[in-house]
Amino acid sequence: MKLYHAARLGEEVQRTARPIVVSEYAVWREDPHAQDVSFRVRCSKGTYIRSLAHDLVRCAPALGLGLDKWCTGRMLDCTFLGPKLVSNLLEWSDDV
Repeated sequence: MKLYHAARLGEEVQRTARPIVVSEYAVWREDPHAQDVSFRVRCSKGTYIRSLAHDLVRCAPALGLGLDKWCTGRMLDCTFLGPKLVSNLLEWSDDV
């Protein structure tokens, strides 16, 4: 079972470490009084973003973010797929 399928079912899956490349990782807070933080990642194929988010929460105290372990992700937005800007890609259709 793929990790994202298990996560959507609320199942905990043992993840094995594997090498990835993270060429950009930025974290910011739009409103300093809110619990929401945003982060942008430029990473290699196969990177499990939920694992990176989990690591962000785990390291939040050292980063001064003030998050607790009960925070949740609300949105994932893929902006690039390989070298292609997602907004420039065509939407898949069964009619094609």
